Amino acid sequence: MSPLVFRSRRPPLLSLFFVIVLFLLFQTHLPIDSSYSSSLRSQLGSQVLYPHRPKSPSPITMIVMWSSTGGKTPIYMNTYFASVLANPTIDLLLIKFDREGHGVDCGPMAPQVDNSNIREVCFSLEEYYERHARWLCGLPGWECSQNEFVKLTSDLKRFGLWDRVSSHFRPFRAAIFHDYIHPDTPIWGWGDLDTMWGNFERNFPWDLAPQFDIIVASAQHYLDEILLYLPGHLCFFRHSQSVVDEFLKYPALRSLEAFRAAEEDGRWINTDAEEQEYSHFAFTNKNLTFLTFYAMNNHDTYISSPKLGTYSIVNAYHLSDWLLIRNSPLASEASGSRARPPPNKEQPNGERIVEHTVPSLRTDLRDRLLLHSTPHKHSLPSIDRAGSRSWHKFSKGGFEYKVEIRYGSYGFAWFDKKLAVSYALDNELVKSKGFEKADSIRYVMRRERGGLITERVERLKTIEFGYISADSRAVRDANGDLPSLTRSKSRRFSYTYRPYLLECLYTHFQHEKYHSWWDMPEKLLSDEILFVNRDRQNGFLEVWDASGEVVFESDPFKHNYEK
Repeated sequence: MSPLVFRSRRPPLLSLFFVIVLFLLFQTHLPIDSSYSSSLRSQLGSQVLYPHRPKSPSPITMIVMWSSTGGKTPIYMNTYFASVLANPTIDLLLIKFDREGHGVDCGPMAPQVDNSNIREVCFSLEEYYERHARWLCGLPGWECSQNEFVKLTSDLKRFGLWDRVSSHFRPFRAAIFHDYIHPDTPIWGWGDLDTMWGNFERNFPWDLAPQFDIIVASAQHYLDEILLYLPGHLCFFRHSQSVVDEFLKYPALRSLEAFRAAEEDGRWINTDAEEQEYSHFAFTNKNLTFLTFYAMNNHDTYISSPKLGTYSIVNAYHLSDWLLIRNSPLASEASGSRARPPPNKEQPNGERIVEHTVPSLRTDLRDRLLLHSTPHKHSLPSIDRAGSRSWHKFSKGGFEYKVEIRYGSYGFAWFDKKLAVSYALDNELVKSKGFEKADSIRYVMRRERGGLITERVERLKTIEFGYISADSRAVRDANGDLPSLTRSKSRRFSYTYRPYLLECLYTHFQHEKYHSWWDMPEKLLSDEILFVNRDRQNGFLEVWDASGEVVFESDPFKHNYEK
């Protein structure tokens, strides 16, 4: 049987005419397909160093952007990667693109290790913004034509010139790069590379996080009014389309027409949008639930270690009183300035260089961190299959009360004051419950959509040190456990007159990375401890090895040290 053949009854020239007309119409009004299929990936041609999508979900996938500034790679990158590798249950997706036109190195940036939790994807500038434009054009109310898609891609590239920290579309990263994330991953987050993570197992609120749309990593506050914002250096979100849909109600993103109108009259968005426009929108949107928890080191003296965690040293100025910290005497000779001397200046000899920290401090802190971070038999909660601890942040001794949200009244903000969202603490109520500012930790939350905003007050969990003798070491007993560290019951702990440690989730290298004394070893940290005093004038950095010896120091008066 011969195959059926359909023949057109139209004359050939007329058929050709209709084909040409249909082709032109198709080119002008073609809607952009927003699906994230393998065909889209082949069109974009991205270079992927590791599999597109993990075989199984991680508890958190972090999506972090990298574009070289000035064509340089910062010295803190290895420190960041070391802290990520020390949290193997957290998946890092590093998106690399070439914003400034210096060229992007699509080779691996992170150390190549077995079973790495770091995946890298490399895009050209055109590919990067095409992906954003395709996603936008697939949204309800956008329906771009081919010409509109081309123009949108061009406009996004133009906006990107002043989007210095890739903030314009931060709440939508998990949707835009959705083909690189396991669909069952419950939480995703954004973050900056000038950070060092601590221990996620001990410091992320695993038991609370599933209840909220937004999980905000905040600092320990001692003010009477607290600013609520989504920090660009670390923030987390429920991996859900419902959260994306709420953020798409941001006025300039409701449709292509709304986007164009906002663009024309300057209402589109600012740089640092995650801490400005998106923060204001998130905390005023009653359909989004949120939780803020203590996570960020906000003290000038801190210690960080991939293996042992990240800690603020509170009341660190008392260390000088105990003669546990001392600076190089050359600092005083330079009238308090620690700027590097010119190369032709006579270098100080070894006898004139004094250690920044004395051995007793290094011994005390190292032993205390070892005690704190080593699993003890019968004392540490179990870890479930996803890697999170089955513990509870909220205790029976804490309490919760309603707070009133304020708009545009916060005293100091680094952005337009009208976008500030804050709340005032009820210090009298807190004090009546037996808490003081210095010994309490605060959580703020909207538990239910449309519900009230409350503050939860819990007792601060401090880590004391300085009670171990200078020549002691933490030695395991016959059962393999480490001895407990106890203080004398006759002395009540002082939150004011004695230094102590607070374990936190991460440290953000803020102003310190711009000072002359700031430096980092090229060697990837592992068992080492990073000790930093980020005083603006007399700051210093040391790296201690596992025995507490200084193996690296960033003294601006020393030029010929080994990295």
